[in-house]
Amino acid sequence: TKEPETTLLITRALNSEIGTQTLIPDRFLAGLLPTSLVEKYVFWQSEDDSVTGYEKVQEQTPDSLNEEEDSSEKPSTRLVIKLAKGENYDESGFCNSSAEALIQRIPVLSSNQETLDSDPNRPVMTLLNVLSAAPFTILKRVGMLLSRLDNLSNVLVWSASSVQSAHSPGSIDYIELPRVNLSFKAKTVESIEGKEEHRLYSNDHDGLFISTSNEARDIAERLLGSIPHFIVLQNAENDLFVLIPGCALPRRLHIDGSHLSVQVILDRRNQEWIDNIGEVRCYLYPVHTSRAFLVTPSLASSMYLMVMYFITGSYQNVYKMVESCVSENLNPEEKQIFDQLEFLGNDYHPDAHACRLKLSVVTVGLGGDESMRCPWSVMEEMEEYCKKHPFISSACRLTTEEELLLLQLCTPTSRDRLSLTLLNRKAYVTAVSSLAKLPEDKSLTVKLGVEQMPRFENFDGEPDLTIVNNPKKTTLSSKIFGAAYTR
Repeated sequence: TKEPETTLLITRALNSEIGTQTLIPDRFLAGLLPTSLVEKYVFWQSEDDSVTGYEKVQEQTPDSLNEEEDSSEKPSTRLVIKLAKGENYDESGFCNSSAEALIQRIPVLSSNQETLDSDPNRPVMTLLNVLSAAPFTILKRVGMLLSRLDNLSNVLVWSASSVQSAHSPGSIDYIELPRVNLSFKAKTVESIEGKEEHRLYSNDHDGLFISTSNEARDIAERLLGSIPHFIVLQNAENDLFVLIPGCALPRRLHIDGSHLSVQVILDRRNQEWIDNIGEVRCYLYPVHTSRAFLVTPSLASSMYLMVMYFITGSYQNVYKMVESCVSENLNPEEKQIFDQLEFLGNDYHPDAHACRLKLSVVTVGLGGDESMRCPWSVMEEMEEYCKKHPFISSACRLTTEEELLLLQLCTPTSRDRLSLTLLNRKAYVTAVSSLAKLPEDKSLTVKLGVEQMPRFENFDGEPDLTIVNNPKKTTLSSKIFGAAYTR
């Protein structure tokens, strides 16, 4: 057993009405409350065992010090957690008691912790528990849908209805995803057929709401392939949009190496990746009216979708998008997305070589800028491309001009020279490119090199049959044949 260590118990008494409060460290609430709430609030437990969460005070910067408005007077919110204890009450103090919590968010006029001045213009919200919801209920289905965008610990489903206990039903009125900077509000609208529909409208994308039709989902899955983390939005004109969170660092799952894995691992807690994205942490892709392809509104969204296609093995989509993913200057968000291609260098699929070479072609004219320097050897990729050329799909094959350019970029070291595979390919492609200038009555012959069998000067030309014809003349066989046994 581990020896007990010295602990510090922090209590305070702001006023007689609130009484004595005990500070609850964040680590004690891990797994009990959503992570987004633990990171936003500081929790104090009162003498009646209720817990109050106060919004954390942001660190003041030199610019904020010049502001005349006092931060304590700004509107804020407060969490009030009421515990309903179970029957088995643990009096030993080892935290073995069971309880259910009713979490309510109360809007207040100021962040002064000594007073509780409720804001009458904003409703009191009650947090709904997605994990304890019954299967196939609306709450459970909404929670599982939004878990595509972020972990459930960062998905907050609020209800404005009066909820009396932890298991009391409540309407879904407001949804927050703090880490993705998204929020949705429930509205009841009348459809064209005159029926009332309950929709979740996005507060960040005007006029768009979450689509629940099977047709919209099938269209998105057909366009995205094996990309798992997305939801479909639509507007009143039935235009479709695919929403993908960009604050998740995508990686390919590495297995034993017996076969290529196209399973995606999303690192949603990489703070460096999140900080480079900025305030807008989702990519919105409009679906073309033909329902045949997605429209990429920015360079970062195009590069992120290309990387996701590469990870999931949709090489033909990667090949189509390469030319739209090039820029001379990359910002930190675009640079970190492009750097993920380095971790896909172990993909030896024939089409993967073609996609990497295509990207090398379109980045040739960017000069000395290293922001889009491809992290692979053009000569090695070109040799693999030539060897696997019969297996490369027609949609991913390079043109004659692109192959000639890549062959010119294949610069061996001073000690090495181009392999016979590349020399033959260069001779063949050069001949093909000159066919347009060749008269119709003329033909062209291409001489290709053939690898010769290695020669060894000291290697015997005839088989050595000494041990077969006269085994006693060899040293080893004489010992074997001369062995005797006596008792």
